[in-house]
Amino acid sequence: MLICLCALAQWHPEKPPFEFSDLTIPHTHDAISVSQHLSNVFVDYARQSAHLPVSKEEELAMLVYNYRAIFTARDIVMEPSYDGPDITCAPLFSGVL
Repeated sequence: MLICLCALAQWHPEKPPFEFSDLTIPHTHDAISVSQHLSNVFVDYARQSAHLPVSKEEELAMLVYNYRAIFTARDIVMEPSYDGPDITCAPLFSGVL
């Protein structure tokens, strides 16, 4: 029996703690807790990566601080529509159990 486990998200957990322009976004203790928990899970999963830069210079070149921040539509909330590519499921685990 082949089993595929997938993790998919079509919501924005970063909104409760950081976005205050839309009054419909909850800022309750539960909303912030869910956002923080998902962030912790994501970071813990990313820390499992064995990817390391080969040199200090390569590591410094990868830093986000090398790019200029461009703020667009600062006070406009994105419309609730999506017209992007189809989302496919990439397996987190693929194997026989």
